[in-house]
Amino acid sequence: MTEFSGKIALVTGASSGIGLSTARLLASKGAKVYTAQRRKGEHIWIKADFSQENTPYHVVSELRKSEDHLDILINNSGIMLEGTIAETSFEDWQVQILINLTVPFLLTKYALPLMKNRNSSIINVGSIEGLGS
Repeated sequence: MTEFSGKIALVTGASSGIGLSTARLLASKGAKVYTAQRRKGEHIWIKADFSQENTPYHVVSELRKSEDHLDILINNSGIMLEGTIAETSFEDWQVQILINLTVPFLLTKYALPLMKNRNSSIINVGSIEGLGS
């Protein structure tokens, strides 16, 4: 039996980088891995465009069609639009807030009923970009 055998994981933003590496590691340790992002990945894919505010609800609803619980939620999706405050439009600001703050909140909110009464984990991934000035 492997370390995560029988565990169900959901990783957002797993088409590349940290998300993809995390999904691969969890799968290699025995977890059943679902990923949510725009592009199809290597694992069980739930199509997700997190720039749409109803997407977190859709992702958890899709997961519920196949699973009755969730052991690991990794909120990894993020966006960083380069530019100064003067160059940043209000619409761009809203998209960044939605994807970086609101989406992890809503995914956690909607996933919690699947995680109750279990030894579950929620991991929120940040970026070094958060330290920039």
